[in-house]
Amino acid sequence: MGLQHIKAIQKSKKANLHSIVEIGDNAKNLSKKYKIPLYSNTGELLNSKNLDAVIVATPNQLHEKHTVSFLKNKIPVLLEKPISDNINSAKKIISSANKNKTPLLIGYHRRHNSIVSKVKDLIDKGNFFPADYIAEGVDQTRGWFYTLLAVSTTVFDSPAYKRCLSLGLILDAEGKKMSKSRGNIVDPWDHFNREGADATRWYMVTAGAPWNPLKFDSNGVRETYAKMFLTLWNVYRFHADYAALDSFDPSTTQSSVEQRPRLDRWILSKLHSTAKAYHDGFANWNFHKACRELEDFVVNDLSNWYVRRSRRRLWEEADSGDKLACQHTLHEILVTLCKLIAPVSPFMVDTIHRNLTGDTVHTASWPLGTPGSTEGATADSWNEDLVEATAELPPQDLDLEREMELVRELAETGRRIRIDAQRRQRLPCAE
Repeated sequence: MGLQHIKAIQKSKKANLHSIVEIGDNAKNLSKKYKIPLYSNTGELLNSKNLDAVIVATPNQLHEKHTVSFLKNKIPVLLEKPISDNINSAKKIISSANKNKTPLLIGYHRRHNSIVSKVKDLIDKGNFFPADYIAEGVDQTRGWFYTLLAVSTTVFDSPAYKRCLSLGLILDAEGKKMSKSRGNIVDPWDHFNREGADATRWYMVTAGAPWNPLKFDSNGVRETYAKMFLTLWNVYRFHADYAALDSFDPSTTQSSVEQRPRLDRWILSKLHSTAKAYHDGFANWNFHKACRELEDFVVNDLSNWYVRRSRRRLWEEADSGDKLACQHTLHEILVTLCKLIAPVSPFMVDTIHRNLTGDTVHTASWPLGTPGSTEGATADSWNEDLVEATAELPPQDLDLEREMELVRELAETGRRIRIDAQRRQRLPCAE
């Protein structure tokens, strides 16, 4: 008897499995319920013909002797429950398995055959196994990553996962390991209650590469809250307030992107480029860089440049095509940003998205397109044609982006000259 017998059990629904259970009413009930033959003694079971393996109940002292007997006779044993409850029995059982070179599987249910059959069906169909992606701390390299790989390879002759991310440890601001005895631990609820979970999550992603140790700095969370999320909320309030004053409804009004002013077309094109880089960053595991680039778009491109250039457009009381174009542009940008930010910081953007569209952001389609199904989304390679056909991004104009980049460089150069000349920046120059 060897490992091939265990594999035979997994592949066959007619495997001849038997169970040793405690003598008494419970044993009779289990035998009747699960249709497992009931044997009165070990000798009777050992003499049974065509015996593939034995399922043994909780490996307490009562079953220890029986289990060792099967292992000595080269009969594979499947223990229904973990063997950590009785360390002495566990040592004897494992020692006997190693000494007699007999397979010993641990932690299986009474309906082991049906469960393994279902798992095998999933494996054969390629559904959910191997896992596309797993993540855990670097301290779980041996306890989790290796265990999954070793057990899956032994039992199913297949790796358990396709991609693995080993996360670095979280250290204090000085780079020391957090410890209660040192008093340098951080209570996450302090930040959740003060800056919010969104800012905390965004900071954790953008502070550094996930596989490197992270020096957690409370000031960094506060800076992220003020710089990223207050800015995003202020942009939303700017749009919502003027939209309410003008009774703006994106479902009843239209504004062709091609007919909008160059400033609108530029920010929409910039959104397209940023969203594509954001998606590619996640696909290539550069989560921190992707989120930093999106934050730069929100703070510098959207708030500091576009909104400041567009304030006067919304001050006019009379309706105009220019005002309508600005409202549509802000609405489209905010809706797309909510979809992009939601996987990392899901709470504020869900509120904004609900207020703008009436629906939760977490059921919205990914703006860069979807491959059409769960199987397509988890495939090693996407159907790029289908993704492109379902994308919901505004037109991209790279020439316009380059022109605006030059304009912004000239504006920044002029600002620096005024600073060097000690001229006030908010007032026009007299000469």
